Amino acid sequence: MEKEIRRHFNEIIEDAKAVLEDVEIEQDYSVKRALLKISGNFRNFKVRITEVLDETKRKYAYYLINNDLVVIGFDNAPDIKALKIKYGKNYVYHLEERIPHFHGKGKKSTELTKEITFKEFMEKVKSMTEDNFI
Repeated sequence: MEKEIRRHFNEIIEDAKAVLEDVEIEQDYSVKRALLKISGNFRNFKVRITEVLDETKRKYAYYLINNDLVVIGFDNAPDIKALKIKYGKNYVYHLEERIPHFHGKGKKSTELTKEITFKEFMEKVKSMTEDNFI
């Protein structure tokens, strides 16, 4: 399994280096989980990526940031707003559930999504114009 994780992380690193500038990479491997963090710049924006893989799940967070404000973000963390959208009043029974979702400008909006990859995130970023970011 470790080979698969390293291969997965290496693919993300290669993709990040192809589209981002000033790439910084942090990796950490333990018996229970593997962590990848990447920071870089795309145009005039910061990109922050985190992936955590353990025996059962993949956790991710992909964010495009302008002046310390989230422009767009995708993650699958347990998120109250996303859980309320999906489960309504029953969200309290799902507080630990990872749920793929999107955050709009300033994290003021939340929408449910399918799970995405770093490549898919960057395709969405590249398809947007500067006007959409500000």
